[in-house]
Amino acid sequence: MCWKLKRILFIGFFVLVMSNISFAQNLIPGLTVELQAESAQLYQADIESEHSGFTGSGYVNFVNQVGSYLEWTVENTEQTMASFTIIFANGGESRSLDILVNNTLVASEAFSTTGAWDNWQSKSLDIYILPGTSTIRLLSSGSEGGPNVDRMNITLFGSSSSGYPGDVNKDSLVNIVDSLLIAQFYVGVNPLDFYETMGDVNCDQDVDIVDALLIAQYYVGLVAPFSSCGGEPTAMPTPYVTNAPTAEPNNCYMPVQGQAVNHGIKLEGYGVGTTGGNGLNSVTVTNLSQLQSAIQSNRTIYVNGTISGSGMISVKDISNISIIGVGSNGRFQGCGLSFVRTSNIIVQNLTFVNASEDGINIEDTTAAWIDHNTFSTTVDWKSCKESSVKDQFDGQIDIKKNSANITVSYNYIHDACKAMLLGFSDGKEPDNYITYHHNRFENIGSRLPLIRHANTHVFNNYYKNILISGINVRMGANALIENNFFENVDDPILSADSDEIGYWNVSGNLYAPSGPTYTHNPEGADVIGEVVNCEVRSTTNWRMDYNYTLDSAVDVPATVIQYAGAGKM
Repeated sequence: MCWKLKRILFIGFFVLVMSNISFAQNLIPGLTVELQAESAQLYQADIESEHSGFTGSGYVNFVNQVGSYLEWTVENTEQTMASFTIIFANGGESRSLDILVNNTLVASEAFSTTGAWDNWQSKSLDIYILPGTSTIRLLSSGSEGGPNVDRMNITLFGSSSSGYPGDVNKDSLVNIVDSLLIAQFYVGVNPLDFYETMGDVNCDQDVDIVDALLIAQYYVGLVAPFSSCGGEPTAMPTPYVTNAPTAEPNNCYMPVQGQAVNHGIKLEGYGVGTTGGNGLNSVTVTNLSQLQSAIQSNRTIYVNGTISGSGMISVKDISNISIIGVGSNGRFQGCGLSFVRTSNIIVQNLTFVNASEDGINIEDTTAAWIDHNTFSTTVDWKSCKESSVKDQFDGQIDIKKNSANITVSYNYIHDACKAMLLGFSDGKEPDNYITYHHNRFENIGSRLPLIRHANTHVFNNYYKNILISGINVRMGANALIENNFFENVDDPILSADSDEIGYWNVSGNLYAPSGPTYTHNPEGADVIGEVVNCEVRSTTNWRMDYNYTLDSAVDVPATVIQYAGAGKM
């Protein structure tokens, strides 16, 4: 079948699929309904009335960050399409909105600068929505939130058996890519197999859009089984289910205010038993030369000042050592700590800024606890896809080359392109055992962590504003991923960029502002987590065998914001 014909058939398929999507809320076609912003559900947004020109009792002012939203719920009874008109002010380049219907992205819109908060303008777009109960969400995708929104007017076009949403992949051309995106997302199958097999089902000696519509109708149960043109029954092929995430019909996360849970300073996970210097042979240092001298002769080192330098400060062939910050004063500027062939180490309560290589590097090391530290760089995390930016600094906590029995807990990593690496390369390494819990990750590019070969427990971590990908499980690694909170995270769980995939056992996670989001398919991705009932589907039943305290995911943001990072012990 030629490419042009495949394109026509794809379009024919989603013409029918999308014409079965309907919209109404006690409405008749042609009626305009006004949805006031103050009647919407809000997340990180407020109703204000300080400026004039709005209707109703106020307008919505978004918090200046990605992920804030307002959302309406409507009921649909008609097969139709609708015109959405958003009345807004205070727009701008960094105040864009994603439009989601039942957590499905249907449009990404920019809003012109209005010049004043009381200069109200309108923006219109045509959108299909799913039948029955539907949610319409205006989700801020700009760094300054969205524009102020007074209301949204919805005008029903009336019943329709044709029409489609057009250029959904925003490349200025309605093409096969648009067809594939819509068919896969709403139906979960690849219709190309149907068309290749069935061919000229209406027997007019021309394989065309009519055949595509008939085949699609058969699939959704609107027509009887076909007969071939010679009169013999034709078997319908089994749908080919893609690896694309499944669309979820309802909200996966309703904003609930969790509470901070205080566990105190408690070592859990694979690092249990680590004691470090245990307070013995202690010394306090205030500069780089003092620290380098202390590493050779002391086992408990307190840092009370800024250690400035570049590259890595070596801790090599040394065991039973702790390096701990004093209050909020322990700081590393431009440099990091490298532990090679060590054992029984603790790094705690330190701040690392702009480490020119890694913040903490661990190699050939057993028994370690990395706890209550803060890591950051001065990169613009929103530019981390650019090669000139993403490689400016390396990882913040990298664990590799035969390192095992390590716990990474209550750390705060923010504004960095690369967060954490586990496993040096795709080459074979032993089965290492690492725990990551109660860490706070915010404004990060990727590697949260990037895992090769290891057996890893990832629980009660808070992920916010992750640009590229979250937990990347590769090279046969196993990860138990429990009760984490993902907020505005692109591709939260996946296996990409290695010759072999990894596996995950997933439960209890929350994904805000909606369900798990997969807004792109990274180059080289082998597996993107399939979404079922608002959770990523597990691909293994692997579990670790130690005892630990597991908090509810709803309490994770409050807990780690209050307790994770340096100066919070």
